[in-house]
Amino acid sequence: METPVNVTVICTCFNKGPWIRRALESVVSQQTSFPFDLVVVDDASTDESVSEIREFQKAHPDSVRTVFHERNLGITATWLEAYDLVTGTYVARLDGDDYWTKDDKLERQVALLEASDDSDWCCTDFDIIDSAGNVISPDAIATGAIARVDTYETMLATKGLVNSSTWLVKTSLMREANKVLDTSEADDTFSIQLELFHRTRLSRIEESMCVFRTNAGSDSKPMTHEGAERRFRGLERQQLLFVDKYADADFRQMSRELIMRDTDNDIRIFGLDRTIDGLRAENARLQEELAEELAPCLGQGVTEGRDRILFFTSGTTSRSKAVVLTGKSLCASAWNGAEMLP
Repeated sequence: METPVNVTVICTCFNKGPWIRRALESVVSQQTSFPFDLVVVDDASTDESVSEIREFQKAHPDSVRTVFHERNLGITATWLEAYDLVTGTYVARLDGDDYWTKDDKLERQVALLEASDDSDWCCTDFDIIDSAGNVISPDAIATGAIARVDTYETMLATKGLVNSSTWLVKTSLMREANKVLDTSEADDTFSIQLELFHRTRLSRIEESMCVFRTNAGSDSKPMTHEGAERRFRGLERQQLLFVDKYADADFRQMSRELIMRDTDNDIRIFGLDRTIDGLRAENARLQEELAEELAPCLGQGVTEGRDRILFFTSGTTSRSKAVVLTGKSLCASAWNGAEMLP
């Protein structure tokens, strides 16, 4: 008789070609005392993701199942489809550009939940890297780079982050959370986290066991004002929905969270404002110095100063037009208003 799978890992992918193989390798390298499997769903990627996934599945046919979309469905619909393939008692999630850094992650998380009487969901700390793999914030929770979130109220009030690539959740509990997901939501993990927090206590392994990659232009890090507004307004709609959804929430705690967050933002804004003021003052000082240094040359005229000054006429003020004092030309020629100078 075949031993039932204890954990199913879901990895969703859309254009994660440069990173997907490392993500998948970090799953199959897990050392466990129980069987686990991996479900990979590609949401109609247009890069090398599909070929990478197919090649990886061929190398691990017994433990890796794959699904390939012909058209892009979006992250929430993709997640729900992948979840229908879960066979384990527990489900773990890993985004296609993240990866696990400890081979005993699943083993330790299962042990943690098996020993708990009141928690069916756990996470770990994680490191943050950029798209090139440079470390931005090691141990993001421990160092405070990412605020710690342990309650429904804190999550709802602050739009907090419990990195989904670190999750392990009881499959039956995740099924309950998935039933109420809206496929049009701006961020599926935000609603899932709120549903999980409302149903169970979050357990933690304080050690970093995962890498979270931030990619410019992704859903969570838009590069345009329009993209950012669309995301934040979408999260706002989800927040307002949950304000009315669960009347047993501790609104006093949420009010305290918001007051403290508002104070933190005031202090942060004050610091940024002072920095801007300092930069403006420094810029004004440098412009004054430059104007004083160039005044004698400008007074003599371009002909006499042609070997000593290079200036551009694209500046917005008379002072910013003269930008470089030099002993030789820095471009092929200059225009003095009447003729080209060598």
